[in-house]
Amino acid sequence: MAVQNYDTTAGDGVAIGSPNLQGRIVVLPEQNDATDWHTYPSGQDYTVTALSHFHFRREIRNPDGSTGSEVYELQPGSTITRTGPFEHRVTNLANKPAVFMKG
Repeated sequence: MAVQNYDTTAGDGVAIGSPNLQGRIVVLPEQNDATDWHTYPSGQDYTVTALSHFHFRREIRNPDGSTGSEVYELQPGSTITRTGPFEHRVTNLANKPAVFMKG
């Protein structure tokens, strides 16, 4: 098992991975906790599946310098997929912990 801590100015969180698990389970315990910025090259998919109610903002930086923001409210089991190139981070907007599968 591998654990990655998110200790950012935008809050704390943790990502847990295992050789027997595709992707990682991410927990953002408090409102406004955020992941680090992650880069997805051209053609690489980003997939997130909500394991609990997941209200979040996805901030995006594109290779051309443009930026954007998307807000989602997913129910458990709901999945979204986006394809690079982009750099992004995810921020928990709910007042309770967010738990989701990335990858």
